[in-house]
Amino acid sequence: MSNPSESTVIIGSVRKSAFFVYFIACLSVIAFLVWVDVVLPGSIMNILMFIAILLLGYAALGAFLMILTGKPGIKVDGTGFFDNSSFGPWGFIPWDEITGIQMNKWSILITLRDRANTLKRIKGLRRSIFRPGQRPVVSLRYIDVDTKSLEKFITAKNYVLINAALEKEPRNPEHYFCRAKAFTKENKMESAIDDYTKAIKINTEYSQAYNDRGCVYVKQQRYDLAIADFGKAIEYSAWPYEAYENRANVYMRLKDYPNAIQDYTETIEIDQDASRSFLNRAAAHYNLGRPELAIKDVETLIKKDFGWIPQAKKMLKEMKNNNKTLSWLEPKNLELALECIDIENP
Repeated sequence: MSNPSESTVIIGSVRKSAFFVYFIACLSVIAFLVWVDVVLPGSIMNILMFIAILLLGYAALGAFLMILTGKPGIKVDGTGFFDNSSFGPWGFIPWDEITGIQMNKWSILITLRDRANTLKRIKGLRRSIFRPGQRPVVSLRYIDVDTKSLEKFITAKNYVLINAALEKEPRNPEHYFCRAKAFTKENKMESAIDDYTKAIKINTEYSQAYNDRGCVYVKQQRYDLAIADFGKAIEYSAWPYEAYENRANVYMRLKDYPNAIQDYTETIEIDQDASRSFLNRAAAHYNLGRPELAIKDVETLIKKDFGWIPQAKKMLKEMKNNNKTLSWLEPKNLELALECIDIENP
């Protein structure tokens, strides 16, 4: 991937929804404050709620003024990121301070190289969000931007940043991990596997690298290697939720339902709201001729009302109708049902 052009400039504006989010939050706090004042007159909660109203009101006013003036929320070019998306903007962040950038539909996450340099540029409460020992991450929210152009620019820039980081720290497994993620996004699977493997050679207990290399093996239908990697991720992870679910999903693909049930059960014990694991464990029970256990799982999920409710209700109807197969595991739904969960960059 070539170095993105220094002349490229991408502008993003503050979403109008930002003002309404903060404004509604402010009204909610006011309503709660009124309730507290009735239930606990003179309570310390009044002071706390008043402070919350000031902060939310400040944020709402900032978003409103940004929208009213039409000033750019962010500006991205060959020199770095410039954030002006709130009353407390991060300002200019040069590329040499950035180690990686991620985007999702809600925000832009910028991982910074040096905690000490970051703390020099910020003051007040914002300093407290950067915990000792962690690389600081800047989160920019409620930005309207040409997502495709920005993503293309960031992808190219990420390669440059990671390669520069590797030149400085060739024995840092995180840099290989991050480049492997970039290769995966570009569908360069063998290159991704090579970099995950390099990261694991440096840190043999790198659970994230094992998990995400396993996901690449799943995409290549190399299921034995995927199962082995998820097993290592489970062994070394302090919270092996993703690895258990991923291995269970592979077992489901192989129609090894007993092992799938065992791993889904582990997932649910770690997180009682693991909605998809409830659905998939129900499907595994059903395919083993255990409709009672299957229906129990689905009804539990519907009662929790946490997620996947339309799918759960449809599955419950199919089970009670004694359908031979479940639409949840039909080819058109299979990638959604058994999607591999990888882990965000460290």
